Amino acid sequence: MSLLNADIQRMQNELGEDTWDLYQLIEESFAVELGDYHELLGKSVSELADEIAARNIAPMGDRCLTSVTFYKVRRTFQGLFGSPRDTIRPTTRVSEVLPWTDRKRRWTLIEERLGLTLPGLLWPGWLLALALLSPVALVLIIRLRLWTGMNWFIVFYASMFLIVLTLKALGPFARAIPHGCDTIGNLTRVLLARNYATIAKTHGRSTPKELLSSLQQLIATQMMTPVEEIPPDLPIPSGLNIY
Repeated sequence: MSLLNADIQRMQNELGEDTWDLYQLIEESFAVELGDYHELLGKSVSELADEIAARNIAPMGDRCLTSVTFYKVRRTFQGLFGSPRDTIRPTTRVSEVLPWTDRKRRWTLIEERLGLTLPGLLWPGWLLALALLSPVALVLIIRLRLWTGMNWFIVFYASMFLIVLTLKALGPFARAIPHGCDTIGNLTRVLLARNYATIAKTHGRSTPKELLSSLQQLIATQMMTPVEEIPPDLPIPSGLNIY
């Protein structure tokens, strides 16, 4: 048992690729330098928020940045697509105002008009499975029925080649709404979390409570998990099951 505990402690003290990527994303979104990442290991989400606040030199603003971002999003929908003001509410489903047939183009237009980084549209699960499994199945059928002498080296590389071609061919159909952006309100929170420094530069930084909320949202979006599963006392990286 002591050896198991020691191994778990060692992994928690290691700076793995996933943790490194998360710290870099935090630095980019909040425009801060967190210093030596090894010294951050084990700190909770709220402690990381304190580190960000201590390094943020933007003056304190007098407006809620979530509200600022929401109004900016609403004006963008009105200006680009003529959406009636009362149809863009926090509870409005993004899929309702961004139809699937034109979603990819509109998503790009929104990002350009906002001047902010939007999360990328996703592959629907069924389509991604089709793009990954169909080429493999095709190659295996060819091996079993037409070319029984095909070795596994050729099977592997032929499958990889066809997968790449299939992904490129089906790329335009990757239009699923990103994780955590199902409503305009949720999209607003993700936008603020991903572009906190840019928004704070114009409107001033937010209260510590809102900064903490934005950090929780950023981590949840990166980990593709509900924000409710990122409490303030969650230690990183052990609480996220990454290293």
